[in-house]
Amino acid sequence: MKLTPAVCGSCKSALRKHSFNTGSTSNCPKCYTRGYAFAYPAWGRSHRKEVHLEVADLGSATCFFHESKKAAQICDGCGKFLCPICSIGYAQGKYCPECISSGQVEGIDLKTSARRFDRFALMLSTIPLTFIFWFMAIFTAPACLYLVIRHWNDERPVVAYNRWRFVVGGVLSTLQIIGIAVFIYAIINESSI
Repeated sequence: MKLTPAVCGSCKSALRKHSFNTGSTSNCPKCYTRGYAFAYPAWGRSHRKEVHLEVADLGSATCFFHESKKAAQICDGCGKFLCPICSIGYAQGKYCPECISSGQVEGIDLKTSARRFDRFALMLSTIPLTFIFWFMAIFTAPACLYLVIRHWNDERPVVAYNRWRFVVGGVLSTLQIIGIAVFIYAIINESSI
């Protein structure tokens, strides 16, 4: 299988393989245009596993999803004929994509949604920063710290996710709680004098 080279967006010359996925910009070897170069981790590997699909003969069983391909397995969930591409091995059986996605296979917990508590925690910590709602820090700062502590180690969703919102929300909430404590201490000391 011949590998198609990655090319520069400006001059269309081939890029060097060592400049991919570095996280920073690199120069094109010909026109010196700076840019990012991203490639899938499997790109360029020589030890690829090839799946051989046989074309179905007249009278032989065909894949339910690929009518021209010869069936190699039968789905243990619904009984559909499957080619090697459509056959998904799980536990002690082979299943089709429909059985996997519909949840018919026992033991598979498919997450179709994930809650993003990091954005909510950041929102709770920034509400009191507006001068209109500053008094709400009494409620929002502890709620934000609870969310940060409670959901810090939650399973991360598939979408882009990092913890910077938790960190910023936690720091802001801690500062707000310290500010509230200093304010209450100042009021108590002033009234006692």
